[in-house]
Amino acid sequence: MAFKLAVGNMVQVPVRFSLRDGALDKNYTLTLTATRHGPDDIAAMESVTVNDFMLAQVSGWSGTHPVLAEDGTPAPYSSEALAFLLKVPGVLDAVWLAYLRECGAKTKN
Repeated sequence: MAFKLAVGNMVQVPVRFSLRDGALDKNYTLTLTATRHGPDDIAAMESVTVNDFMLAQVSGWSGTHPVLAEDGTPAPYSSEALAFLLKVPGVLDAVWLAYLRECGAKTKN
């Protein structure tokens, strides 16, 4: 018997991180629009890198991020802009952990 979750397959993933700029930390908060996958899908990604998995799941972003277009304005979402951002040390970790947190259950007391 096949199963599926009783929630939609799209999820908004808030990601928060900071980058050192000289002596100051600059904070960034962006929200990624991504496809939700269940535990079987994530477990089956053994042959796919986390970077490639995230590039395939994300379809948009909003909020603040450090990726600039050639004219110095914030770059609109594209898979190329996301790939560039994910190369910054620590950003892929922040995105992956935020994705897992938002796709999974949260306890309520």
